[in-house]
Amino acid sequence: MPPVMQRTKGRNSLKRKRLDESHNVEHYQNIVFAFSDLIAAHRPLIGDCSMLPHPQKTILYAIEWLMHRYSETMPEEKYDKIRPTLSYLLNSAGPRLARD
Repeated sequence: MPPVMQRTKGRNSLKRKRLDESHNVEHYQNIVFAFSDLIAAHRPLIGDCSMLPHPQKTILYAIEWLMHRYSETMPEEKYDKIRPTLSYLLNSAGPRLARD
């Protein structure tokens, strides 16, 4: 492949990666927001996972993924404000619910 085509391919790949990454952020935020809304509406949430908007493992993964993402991309003072909320959601989705 000529070098010009390789650079173009690299740019397209980088653009695709950014689009995929922003899609992931939006996807995981939607999962966490749906769970957060459920927690706000049905407090305390103890018991059956059938009430959850997504499987328990998916919610736990989404919260962890966003916590990691935000810790790397947000300014520290903003992350320090949102971390307690995400930690609360993580604890709410964890051991207090029955397994899927």
